[in-house]
This record gives sequence, C-alpha cells and structure tokens, in this order.
Amino acid sequence: MNKLFLLSFFLLSNLISAQELSYKLLNKTNGLSSNTALTLCEDKQGYLWIGTTFGLNKYCTSS
Repeated sequence: MNKLFLLSFFLLSNLISAQELSYKLLNKTNGLSSNTALTLCEDKQGYLWIGTTFGLNKYCTSS
C-alpha cells in the first residue's frame, strides 16, 4: 500500500507544477546607484527602498 502511494505521488508530482515566480533584475544599468545592495525595505505604499553602497534608491513595485 505504501509503495503504491509513493509511486502515485512521484508520478503525479511531475504533472502538477508550482506557481511561476516573476522578478525584475534591478542593477546599475536600469537605475540603481550601485550594483551592491546593503539593505532592502518595502513601505506601506508599496515602494521598495534599496540602500546601496552609493546611496538610497526608491523603486515603485506596482506595475
């Protein structure tokens, strides 16, 4: 019984996919003051505050 469960679990797990993650790469090329981020914080309005080696950056996370 346990072997049948494990076999069905492994076979079905290949059919089920997880949610795709989306991300955007932020770097010096597209607006950050440095490629090295030291700290990160999101405020109540949805802005992402990124502290880099060359200053503080504010990024709007909404589309």
